[in-house]
Amino acid sequence: GNLSFSCVEPYTVPVFFNATSYLEVPGRLNQDLFSVSFQFRTWNPSGLLLFSHFADNLGNVEIDLTESKVGVHINVTQTKMSQIDISSGSGLNDGQWHEVRFLAKENFAILTIDGDEASAVRTNSPLQVKTSEKYFFGGFLNQMNNSSHSVLQPSFQGCMQLIQVDDQLVNLYEVAQRKPGSFANVSIDMCAIIDR
Repeated sequence: GNLSFSCVEPYTVPVFFNATSYLEVPGRLNQDLFSVSFQFRTWNPSGLLLFSHFADNLGNVEIDLTESKVGVHINVTQTKMSQIDISSGSGLNDGQWHEVRFLAKENFAILTIDGDEASAVRTNSPLQVKTSEKYFFGGFLNQMNNSSHSVLQPSFQGCMQLIQVDDQLVNLYEVAQRKPGSFANVSIDMCAIIDR
């Protein structure tokens, strides 16, 4: 076969999370479409993949790995406190890369795992979306934690790559220089999970 070499794009570099890591990525404020995608690999059956508040106190979104499935929990606060839960996939802690795509807009949300449109999970629950400017991957910064939110899952241990927020690929090198964004205990451009 042919071998071709090209420069590694800054977006394909992986980022490694341990139990104390998180990565804060900036998004576009006040969009009525919440759109994220990323790839992850881990051996752990559980972990927090993403957390973000909606603007205007409309609620929050949490994407986690629970029992090797990806779950999305949307806490909706504008009517009465209610939660929308959807989950998809199985055996996703096999150490291979898996892709998560999640999209939410007014009264609609869809979760797609590994590009499998046929088994994508949709919901038409009442929902109002307004994005905030902060997306937390792999863990959650407790300083901005108020009593109204408790993160269900332990923090994520593993790797992510190709992180996309609001249809824009995240340049991890820029985040690493803390412009814009912030992080703790992440290793960029490496994936320190051992192949088994």
